[in-house]
Amino acid sequence: MLGIFSFVAPCLAYKYAGGNAAILFVCSLPGVRGFRPNGKVNPEIPYLLRQAKEAGTIVKVLNLALDCENAEVVLLDQDLPVFL
Repeated sequence: MLGIFSFVAPCLAYKYAGGNAAILFVCSLPGVRGFRPNGKVNPEIPYLLRQAKEAGTIVKVLNLALDCENAEVVLLDQDLPVFL
């Protein structure tokens, strides 16, 4: 079962039908160097994401942090590397 990743297959189908698709992940981990889906939990997730990316779907990851002192969200990285 894909759970929250059930959106990947429809994005892939839409892309194959000629549409444009993008998948955006947001993390909040200062110092993180990239994003890698956990294939040990469900090997289908990285497989589907690889298929989507190879089909031309944009897969991006933003890294944000909450600055509680100033009550604002800070963009730490707008283009974390995605390792599939």
